[in-house]
Amino acid sequence: MLTKASEKFNFLQVNSYNLKSHSKGESLYVKEWKSTKKRVLHHFIILHDICDHHGRYEPLAQYLWEKFEEQIDITFIDLKGHGLSSGTRSYVKNFDEYIEDLHLILKDDESFETKKVLIGQGLGGLIALSYVQKYEQIAREHISSIVLSNPLLYLNIEVHELYESILKKINKYAGKVRFPYKIKGSDLSTDRVRIESYNSDPLINHYMSISLVEEIVKKSKQLLDYSYFLDMPLLMLLSKQDFLVNWSKSSLFMKGMPKSLASERVYPHSAHDLFNEKNRDKVFNDIYNWISDIHR
Repeated sequence: MLTKASEKFNFLQVNSYNLKSHSKGESLYVKEWKSTKKRVLHHFIILHDICDHHGRYEPLAQYLWEKFEEQIDITFIDLKGHGLSSGTRSYVKNFDEYIEDLHLILKDDESFETKKVLIGQGLGGLIALSYVQKYEQIAREHISSIVLSNPLLYLNIEVHELYESILKKINKYAGKVRFPYKIKGSDLSTDRVRIESYNSDPLINHYMSISLVEEIVKKSKQLLDYSYFLDMPLLMLLSKQDFLVNWSKSSLFMKGMPKSLASERVYPHSAHDLFNEKNRDKVFNDIYNWISDIHR
């Protein structure tokens, strides 16, 4: 996808590099699509889902690049323990490690004066929301808006109960043990091509660690009331057929925000991974239209 995009767009400059993680001894893989046009409208930071990696979000990036007529910058990040970044696969000792890694990347960005749009899917959505909460003042100055796609705020009851039962049987030193549920492409999408791609992708982890699930649950509980304090434009994208996230509770989260800032799109027949679903072009267009409207 990246090679095709490079050939197609005259104003696309592609860079990739490794950045030392907030966690000692680990490195983060970062990829940038930079516009060489004089005027840059937005800088998108795309945060992937649990067990996922940046490469599966390039169709979203290409769509936005075309719609905004090549006047945007895009940064992809492989989270610690995911994709081309180092670290134990799908493991984190403390959720704040993700937040601090994102902070390092934002501080290191040369175009820090260009306001950012955070786009987070699943785990990435939870990280984006957590970052804005922890670095509230910096976020107000440097982030213009947030797009959350099925953020891991409310795990579905079946997954959560399984998690609770497993934790009671292990000791506190078993955090790197894999959560006994293999994530399959069919759990995430109804698009057969994308399902097969997911299942055969060597950069997909397929399993979560016990510690990562525990940290997600802890962090989500800390954020449940945060919507009452969130004062920047937010678009929530929700799937009614999501196996991992309770979409109706996520929808209620939005009720705490001012109506002028909170927007929601619900997709009745879609699964968890909206950016790789059959109707992804509609999802991409909804994001584009919302960003265009709020920045008029």
